[in-house]
Amino acid sequence: ILDVPNQVECTLAMDEITKTGKAFNINFFSISPQDLEDIADSACQRLPVAIEAESEYKDLGLFIGALEDLKESVVTIRNFKMVRDEAILPRIRSGLVIDLYLKRQP
Repeated sequence: ILDVPNQVECTLAMDEITKTGKAFNINFFSISPQDLEDIADSACQRLPVAIEAESEYKDLGLFIGALEDLKESVVTIRNFKMVRDEAILPRIRSGLVIDLYLKRQP
């Protein structure tokens, strides 16, 4: 469970991810924050976020590249998958787990 200061930081980071995705025509089906993880000997905590989305291949690549430029948090990709679905071509379904690194609150 997130404490209040981290809840605010988390909300800002999630909003930024959503806005970035929309700018690249990413259709999010779900964005699900997981449990906050402590990182030993670090000033940060890690928040895994599971994302299910649909987009064109190129747009997904641009979105993933844009995650590097987020201002509210540092982001890494933990897990990534793409699924081709004939019914939605040229769009693809994707699932990824990203890690948001948030400043540890005192």
